[in-house]
Formats: sequence, C-alpha cells, structure tokens
Amino acid sequence: MENLVAEFDLGQENYNVLYNIAVQKSMIGDHEQAITILKFLVINAIDERGKYMKALAGCFHHQSELSGAIHFYLMSYFIDPVLNVDCLLYTADCLMKQNRFHEVVDTLDILFTATANQDDAKFIAKAKMLHRIATNKIQSFSGI
Repeated sequence: MENLVAEFDLGQENYNVLYNIAVQKSMIGDHEQAITILKFLVINAIDERGKYMKALAGCFHHQSELSGAIHFYLMSYFIDPVLNVDCLLYTADCLMKQNRFHEVVDTLDILFTATANQDDAKFIAKAKMLHRIATNKIQSFSGI
C-alpha cells in the first residue's frame, strides 16, 4: 500500500505550485477552482495539510459557506495550534455571522488562553471586540 501512495505523490514542489495557483484563483474571486485544488491538496499533501485547510476555510468563508469555513478553520487549528491560532478568530467571526454567540465566547476564550503570551495587540483587540459584542448579544437575549 505504501508504494501505491508513493506513486501518486506529486512531491512538495508541485504541491507548492498547486497551492500558489489556488491562492491566485481565490484572489481573483474564482473560489470554486481554488476549493477544488485545495481539496486535492488536503487529501494528498499530508505534510502541509493544516496550511491547505486554512486556505480552504478562507475560500468557504469568502463564499459565505460558514459551516465549511468553521470546519476547516478548526481542523487547521487542531493540526497546528501554534501556527494557526488565528483560525480561532476566523471561526468566531463565522459563528458570529450565524448568531451562535455562546460558541463565539467559548472559542475566543480558548484563543485568549492560547495567546496569553503574545504581543499582537491588533489581533487581540479584534478578538476582544468580537468577544464583547457576543457577550452583549447573549445578555440582551437573556434579559440581563
């Protein structure tokens, strides 16, 4: 079985070329083509799967396919929580658009714990703002 997989391995250089094509397709708004390429990469290019999942999530996010975006942002985060911690902020943004405010707060609480020692003030400020908005929505719905 290992030989069979090796026969279909295009090599990292070719995967990088495909990834760059997917990014270019996404940048010009051709998200469907980008999604097709990125799905191929997620399945076949194991070494950088987290990076490809994050890009795939971004395409779904731009198309307002929020459930797909949330799924792939979280998968990307779980594959590499240090490199892809920003996926938690993007996940919270998608959840906010779905009015899933409790999940926004929970996701951002995880993000705050994961970034406790980081100095990215702009990133943390965005997360805090989103957390505050979600908390206010929860309070307004519960009559507090």
